[in-house]
Amino acid sequence: MSGGSMSSGSNNSSMTCQAMMDKANGMGQPMDLAKKAEAAKQTDMAKAAMAKGDETSCKSHMRVAIRNLM
Repeated sequence: MSGGSMSSGSNNSSMTCQAMMDKANGMGQPMDLAKKAEAAKQTDMAKAAMAKGDETSCKSHMRVAIRNLM
């Protein structure tokens, strides 16, 4: 199972932050309210990083957001 997780992670690293946001938008919302809140917080932080032109931080926040949406 960790192999699938690894390939998913390497896939995310090759995606742009915008592509990661699009992926997250297409995912369902978790039933766990704490995960849902964390995903929203990380997405907001990613958007702020993107506005500053910080692609690396944006992608880092989106990786956490997507993990919380799974």
